Amino acid sequence: TIASLMTVEFGVLPLVAARFGAAHPDVRLRILDATGPEIAAHVRSGEAEFGIDMEAEPDAEIAFEPLAVEHYVLACRPGHPLAGDTPLDWSAVHGHRCIVLGPDSGIGRQLRAAVPHIDWQCEVQHLSTVLGFLAVGIGVAAIPALALGSMNAADLVYRRLTGPEVTRRIGII
Repeated sequence: TIASLMTVEFGVLPLVAARFGAAHPDVRLRILDATGPEIAAHVRSGEAEFGIDMEAEPDAEIAFEPLAVEHYVLACRPGHPLAGDTPLDWSAVHGHRCIVLGPDSGIGRQLRAAVPHIDWQCEVQHLSTVLGFLAVGIGVAAIPALALGSMNAADLVYRRLTGPEVTRRIGII
C-alpha cells in the first residue's frame, strides 16, 4: 500500500505502476489518494508501507528521502493573454483572474509563503477543481508541473514561473 499525492498519482504513478505490474504480476498494489497530512497519518498507522509526498516541516517520526524537485507553472487556456511558451515572471499574473488552492493544501501554503503578493479571485480546496476551472477558461493558476499529466490539463498551456522560481521537493516518507 502506497499513500501518495494526487499530482504524483496522475503525473508519474501510472507509468511506475505499469512497469511494476509487468515485473511483479503477482503483487497487488493499493494506492491511497491523499493530502500531505493524510499521507503521513497512513504511514504512521501502518496502513501504507510508504508515502510519496512533498517535503514538509521536519517530523521526528517520519523520514523524508527526496526523489525530485518540481517547479511551478502558470496554466491557462491557449487563448488567454498569458498563454505562451517562455518563462513568465510572477508579476505578470497581476490583474488576471487567479485561482489558488486554499491554505489547507500544501501547495496553497507554499505558494502563499513564497509569493504573498499574488492577488487571487477564486480559492478552491483541491487541485482537480483548479484544473476543472482552468479547463473552462475561468482564469489562470500556478500549479505543480506534475499536474500537467492529468486528463483535465490536456488542453491547457503552461509557462514556467520565475522571479522567484518556486519549487517543491517530492520524496518518499
